[in-house]
Amino acid sequence: MEDVKVCFAVFGGKIDKRVFKSIREVQKLFDKYLDVGWKMLTVTRDIKPSYWGEKMDCWFVCGGDVKEYENHPPDKYDIYVILWKAKGKKTCYGGGTWGPDFGVKDGWLCSIPYDLWDCFLPIGWQWRYRLSQRMSHELLNALHGLGVVKYSVEKCYDYGFRDPLNGWRECHEWILSGGKKKYSWWYKLLMWLYTIFRRWR
Repeated sequence: MEDVKVCFAVFGGKIDKRVFKSIREVQKLFDKYLDVGWKMLTVTRDIKPSYWGEKMDCWFVCGGDVKEYENHPPDKYDIYVILWKAKGKKTCYGGGTWGPDFGVKDGWLCSIPYDLWDCFLPIGWQWRYRLSQRMSHELLNALHGLGVVKYSVEKCYDYGFRDPLNGWRECHEWILSGGKKKYSWWYKLLMWLYTIFRRWR
């Protein structure tokens, strides 16, 4: 039986192929530790983010914005990852997660813009793209809310991890493994050398 069912819905025409590479990177990581039922669909129309008022003065997609698209995404998923284009609008966050009360079709919502300036920059040696790290972070928030994982991704520093420039991937794997997996010092050194090599290629 699957631990959790996750649906990715990518909104917008002319979707950058790196979005799908980011999705596969996240799926590969999570599949190492959990039995996830994945679904991925594309919607050629752009989803319109809501304006969050003059006090915040920013835009973001929340559960109410998805209701216009009744058939996209499908029913009965635990988590919906909605990927959308900001199109130059000031976004409130790089990504956000909400529970069923403010989510999509009684499921958790992970809302992430995929056209921000840094989405496709590498994050140290641990992530191919910043977008991958953001998706992993928001998915872990939803999994924690569902009780699938014990530890909160918001507390990586409290758990003793000190790699924000590398996108906290070691912490992400530690959470997915139930607090068991940590990288050895020689593996970290090897990956650090790989990062230097990659920059100078």
